Amino acid sequence: MFGMQLFRFFDDTFGMRFHTGPGISNYLPSSVTYNGNAVDESQLKLKSYTANWQFGLGVDLVNRFFVDFRYGLNFDNMVESGPYSIVPKQATILVAYKLIKER
Repeated sequence: MFGMQLFRFFDDTFGMRFHTGPGISNYLPSSVTYNGNAVDESQLKLKSYTANWQFGLGVDLVNRFFVDFRYGLNFDNMVESGPYSIVPKQATILVAYKLIKER
């Protein structure tokens, strides 16, 4: 991910970041549903990995707490062969606390 600090206020106690960059999604086998109905996975050949692009915003609070929101858009279909097309989208919220304080 590539990012940049958009701004910081109040002696670095509040800040906002923008980040973007490439990502890779890995398919972990589980059940697949389409319109609420289970899909026979023997009809599908799914790719192990797909490429995506992620972007998001992060908020820094009191220089120790961090909250990030990321959204990922896949570039290609996860199905190599089969009657379906699966192009996943992903949203992630990250909440973190920095244990070691900077000097």
